[in-house]
This record gives sequence, structure tokens and C-alpha cells, in this order.
Amino acid sequence: ANEELQSANEEVQSANEELQSINEELETSKEEIQSSNEELATVNDELQNRNLELSQSNNDLVNLLASVNMAIVMLGRDLRIRRLTPAAEKVLNLIPTDVGRPISDIKLPIPVPDLEQLLLEVVDTVTVKEREVQDRSGRWYLLRARAYKTIDSKIDGAVLMLIDVDLHKRTEQALGETESRFARLADSAPVLIWVMDLEETRYANRAYREFVGATESMLTREQWVRYIHADDAEAYLALYRERFAKRQPFEAQFRLRRADGEYRWMKSVAAPRTTESGEFLGYVGCSFDIDDLKVAETALREADATKGLFLAVLAHELRTPLAAATNAVQVIGAADPASKPYAIARGILLRQTANMARLLEDLVDLGRITHGLVRLQKTQLDLVQALRHAIDVVAADAAAHEIRVITELPGHPVLVEADPLRLDQIFSNLLANAIKFSVRGSRIWVVVAQEPAPSAAAAAPPHARLRESAVVRISDEGVGIDPSMLGRIFEPFTQVDPERPVARPGMGLGLTLTKQLVEQHDGEISAQSAGIGHGSTFSVYLPVSPARGGAIAPRPRTVPEKRLVLIVDDNADAADALRLMLELASFEVEVAPDGRSALETAVARSPSIVLLDINLPDMTGWDVARELRKDAHVASALIVAVSGLSMPEDRHRSEQAGIDHHLTKPISLQTLLDLVEQWQAPVDGAAEGAVDGEADSAADGAADGAVEGAAHGAADGAADGAAGGAAGGAAGGGVDGAARGAADSGADDSA
Repeated sequence: ANEELQSANEEVQSANEELQSINEELETSKEEIQSSNEELATVNDELQNRNLELSQSNNDLVNLLASVNMAIVMLGRDLRIRRLTPAAEKVLNLIPTDVGRPISDIKLPIPVPDLEQLLLEVVDTVTVKEREVQDRSGRWYLLRARAYKTIDSKIDGAVLMLIDVDLHKRTEQALGETESRFARLADSAPVLIWVMDLEETRYANRAYREFVGATESMLTREQWVRYIHADDAEAYLALYRERFAKRQPFEAQFRLRRADGEYRWMKSVAAPRTTESGEFLGYVGCSFDIDDLKVAETALREADATKGLFLAVLAHELRTPLAAATNAVQVIGAADPASKPYAIARGILLRQTANMARLLEDLVDLGRITHGLVRLQKTQLDLVQALRHAIDVVAADAAAHEIRVITELPGHPVLVEADPLRLDQIFSNLLANAIKFSVRGSRIWVVVAQEPAPSAAAAAPPHARLRESAVVRISDEGVGIDPSMLGRIFEPFTQVDPERPVARPGMGLGLTLTKQLVEQHDGEISAQSAGIGHGSTFSVYLPVSPARGGAIAPRPRTVPEKRLVLIVDDNADAADALRLMLELASFEVEVAPDGRSALETAVARSPSIVLLDINLPDMTGWDVARELRKDAHVASALIVAVSGLSMPEDRHRSEQAGIDHHLTKPISLQTLLDLVEQWQAPVDGAAEGAVDGEADSAADGAADGAVEGAAHGAADGAADGAAGGAAGGAAGGGVDGAARGAADSGADDSA
């Protein structure tokens, strides 16, 4: 038993040791549990912190999505709704319980038929898709879909956004409509309009593109510079770049090549384009075709130079006859009226005053024809007879220069429709010109033929039957014309005499007047010359007129019975000269220096004819005429305005004041006799128009006097001698009448 007890004690001791060991293990486990408990407490604290952070992040996300006024929907890979913003609920008509539902199961208010396919494509390809869509009310949105990526870059769905772009879209549409209207307006404008940005041409209107023959793509960058003339491009670019750097407007003139290759002068005006904040965007400009203005400017400069030349020539042409006339007046004042020096001086005075009248008449004619104020009194006449008369007019001048005029005229009439006075002026000018530029003892040929006019032949097809015209060729053996001057021979104030440029009389108006008169007769005129020293030929083409009856016999002239004439003029010299001329023609004359004395004289003497100046010191001639028409003693008198005023409105005012005829100073005695004769017995309309200064202006009346006065001067010269013939011719028709009267009288010195 003891042994058993001892064994048991050992077992108990062993068990005790085991228990102690277990206790130690328990203590160790306790310590481990305590450590784990501490770790769990720490983890719990961390978890609580994480929960707090997650809650805060969730709150932040919720508040962020709620504060973002944008429709956003987050979808999983299965396209189920995970999260949405309040704006998405409103725009897409969603509710919170739609979270977890597939978006394809929801009928959205914005129709997007392929939305599911679009979202799947975004998830699969990890791309961003955008599309402009409209809701059922017409509001515009930008639909944007992109892949949903996790933190570890895994694709876990998609994000769908709807951005309200309605205002932007409508602004863009309005801007597009504005630009479209601007483009339509600019394309319909007749000027070249262009818009430049900071680097290139943004827009060029249709006129610009058509002008240069290019598309907008061909005008980019500075390619438009190649259309500018090489001489102007560098200066234009320098100006453009200078203004561009300073953001300033600019204006320039340059030559721009048109589509047909012609360069035209342009004027460009450009203004800077800026935003509302003042940011510089480029230029908008217009280019105007000013080529015609440039040509006109050049023409004005040439005209100004021509005017200077004209004034110099006019001064020369006036000084020469004035000097001769002044000297002749001094001789007349000192010589015996019966002596030869007196007759020579008197002839010089008549010729030089007639020369000055001719110069003035040429100037008046040029102005009237240029402004279309000449009205032709056409009638059917024989061109051959008109030529014979023109040759007779210059016969004395030709004889004085020992020049033979050789004619080749048909033996039958060549009928044309023409104004006899103007036709005589045409051929007299050409013949006088031929005499002036011919050497002494040479010949002049006058040939009449029938052939087509050059313009008709040039325009007609080959082998066409052309209407023939009457052509008059006047050829001479004179100084000739340089071929380079043939194109300018008919221009005003052109002097073409290489050997004696200033010694020839005249202002270079004769050929200009002749050309315009020929064209008014529907004819043509041309000049030909083989060169200097080979003479020249002038050809006049006039349409031939079919015969329509016999020629009208000239109206017989009768000298009126003695009548009282009242001259109203404040210029004493002009009034005295006119009085002396009328008294030589057996008129009784009274002179009044102003309107009041004219009315008093008219009441006291009852004149039959009143020659009335318009510009009087106390009242106008029109007022005087109205007062005379009110007086019974003078109401039926012939009232003729004799004035320097010759404009159409002046003639109209004379007509309204009761004046019978309006003549321009100086007048010829024969013109006055014609008016008196017409007043006594009215004649047919054609003859009346030929002598009526009112109907065909004062220059036509003077021309009528020139033709008729030549004949009367010749007759008077034959009857009354050299002095009387010269005086009658000068009074009747100026140069031509004086020359004819002197020639027929046989006194060359007083011609």
C-alpha cells in the first residue's frame, strides 16, 4: 500500500507538475488572448474609423452628385442602374427605386433607339461616345457615355451623362443663320468682300471668287497675294503686316488680276475684327473696282495738261488777230478814207475780227455738240451741189495760196439726208484744212464715189450684199500726218504739224467738230497718210438717200421796208456797232442803255423791232420784254434777244417772257434780215428752223448767216466794189462772206 501510496504520490506529483505546466500554458494563452483582444480593439477602432470615412465619402459623393446640376447615371456591366443624380431623375424621369433595374427596361423621355448598343460598345471598347439628342419638348442635350473604371483600372460598367446644350445649340443655330444671311448678302453684293483671321482667309464672297477665278481653298494663307500685280504686291503686304501688328484699320490701292488676265485697279478698305472683350480676330474688308476712276483720273490729268496747251494756243490765236486789228484801227484813224492804206487796214480789221468770231464759234460748237445740244434740220439734198458750194467758199483762199482744186464729181445728183448748213461746215472745214497744210502751188483733189462704209464692211459676213454710202475723199499734197498720230487726229486741240507746230492758225478744233457732225449724220470719217511729206486724205461716208421728189428751190430774199429798230444794250460800243450796221442797211435806229429808258423810248416811238440784251444794269431783258408785251403800241413788235447767254434754260426763259427769237452775240445782218422776213410772211417749217436761232441755237443761226451772207456778200461786192463787198460779206457771214465779197469785187487787199 505504501508503495502504491508512494506511486500515487508520484503520480500526484507528476499530475501537479502537469497542472503547473498547464497553468503556465493557460497563463501564456491568457496573455495571447489579451494581446488578441487588444489587436481586435485596435482593428475595431480602425474599422470604426473606416466606417466613418466611408460614411463621410458617401455623404460627400451624394452631396456632390446632388449639387451637380447634370444628369448622371452610373451603370454596371449588366447595364443595371447603380447610382443617379437628382438631375437625372428629373431629366430622364427616373425614381430612386429604379436603382438596380436595367436601363433598357426603362422608357426614357429622350429617344435614343440604340442606347443599349451604344453603352455596350463603350464598355467593350473603352471609348467615349458623344451624341446630340433632343427630348420630346425639343430641348437639346449632349449625350456622353464613357467606361466605368475601378481603382485597379478594371472596367465595371459605364457612366451616362446628359449635358444641357440647348442655349449653346440655339446660339450656334442663330449664328449659323446669321452667317448664312451674311454669306447670301455678301454673295449678292457687287463688291469684293473678304474676312481674314489671324492666319488665313476665312471667307471670300462670290464676287471675289469670280473676279479672280478661284475657290476659297485657293485663297488661304497668303496665296491671294499672287493675284496682286507684281509691282504692287510688296507695298501692299508691307502695309497689311504693319497694320496687322498694330491692330489698326488700313486702306490701300493696288492692281488685282481678273480671271481673264486683265489687271484692274482696286481700292481695299479693311477694319479690325474683335471680340466683346477686345481680342483681335483679324480683318473684314471690301475691295472696290476703281479702274474706271483711275482711267478718269488719268484722263483728267491729261485734260488738265490739254487745257494748259489749249489756253496757250488760244492766247496765241487771239493775240495775233488782236494785234493786227489794233494796228489796223490806228491806221484807219490816221489815213485818208480814200487811200489804199485805209482800204488795206479796213480789210485787215474785217478779216481779223472774223477770225476771232470763227474761233469763238468753234468753241461754242464744240461745247454744244459735245453736250448734245445741236439739233440737225435734215432735208434731202444733192451732195454734189453741197460740195460745189463748199469749194466756192474756199476758192478765194485757195487762189491766194495758188492751190488748184481738182474735182471728180458725178454728173448726176447724189442724194443724202443732211442739214445743209452743217454739211457745208463739214466740207468747208476739210477743204480749209487741206489748204492750210498744203504748200503753195500744190493740188487738192475732191472725189465723190459710192461704196460701203468701212464699219458696215467690217461687220458684214463674207459675200454679203452691202448698202452703199456716198464717200467724199479730199486729198492734198501737203505736210502729211505721222502714222502714230492718225489715231489722235480727231481729238480736241490736237496740232499735227511736225515742221511748224505753232505757225499754223487754229486751235485744233476743226477736225473734232467735223467728226462729230459727220457722226450726227450717221456717217463716218477717216484719215489716211503715207507719212510726213506725203500729203493726206480724208474720207467722209454718208448714207445715200432714195429719191423722193424734186429739190426745194431756195426761198427768195427780200429787203424789208424801212422800220424803226430799238437797240437795248448797256455796252455802248456794242450798241453803237450794231446801230451803225443797221443804219447802213437803211434801218432807223434808237438806242437805250437800260431797261427803264428802253420802256420809255418804246412808248414814245413804238418801234417795230426790238434788239434786247438780257443782262441790263437795272432789270433783266426778260422783264423788259414782259413789260413791252403789256403795252398796246409795242405788243406786236418783233422782239429778238441778243445776248451772250446761250444755254437751253436761257432760251426757255426768253420764250416764256414773250421774246420771239434768242440769238447769241455777235449776230449777222443777214440773220436779222431773215428773221424780219420770216416775221413778215411765215414760211415752211424747214426754212423757218434754218433761220430761227431759237429752234437751232445761235450758232446755227450764225451758220445760216455765213452761207447766205457769202452769196449776198458776193453780189454786193460785185455791185458796190471791194469795200462794200467786204463789209456786206462780213456782216452777212463772217469770214466766208468777206472772202467771197472781196474775191468777186476783185480787190484782194480788202478780202
